[in-house]
Amino acid sequence: MNKSMFLRALALLPLLLSLQSCCGLYYALGCAPEQKLTKVSYDSPKECLDSFLAAIQFGDTRVIYESLGEDFKRRNRLSGLGFEIAWERIKRDSPWIQGAGEARIKGVRTGTGGSQVFLLEAFGKPFRIEVARYGFWELGRRIPAEEPGELEEISVSGAYVQEPTKIWAVPDPAKGRVVAVLQNEELEDLRPEDIAFLRLGWTWRVRNLLGAIQNAKDRKVPRSHP
Repeated sequence: MNKSMFLRALALLPLLLSLQSCCGLYYALGCAPEQKLTKVSYDSPKECLDSFLAAIQFGDTRVIYESLGEDFKRRNRLSGLGFEIAWERIKRDSPWIQGAGEARIKGVRTGTGGSQVFLLEAFGKPFRIEVARYGFWELGRRIPAEEPGELEEISVSGAYVQEPTKIWAVPDPAKGRVVAVLQNEELEDLRPEDIAFLRLGWTWRVRNLLGAIQNAKDRKVPRSHP
């Protein structure tokens, strides 16, 4: 390497270091790095929030969509198939959200139904994210093979309990058990030997983006009159 090339490389080094150390520059330029997250958890309000913000920071739309509560998706007409397009619209309508991955928690308060409302700020823009708890169940039903030598199939059904305050699993401390009632047409005529697996649990998801996005619906453009 000649002297002039070495000096140019040396001059570029502080810029490269600043690019690596300042994620905010990505958002300022509108080119957030798209990477897949390896650690995602919804076991607590803080873990849900961290997963959601990290997904925004790294442009992982799969995790962003997964982090949203079912009622939020239904209210804003969001579906998995068209979410990437919807997310681009959300970022265009609310530019602050592109920098939400750099947000700092300013406070936490309790919301309705035991939800947690996080007071956040990113690049001088305050906003709030409400995280609520949802119940869910998932059941795998064995479907016998039709022909000899073929493998059996597993049909999976499940649902979220939409009402965060609804009691759907009742502990029975005296007998050391939890009694859960599942009602679904897909479970009709189910026998114990048909069950490949059964999962019950609580999970935390984003219920609302408060003071920021009201909804992500398409806006109607008024017709212009001649």
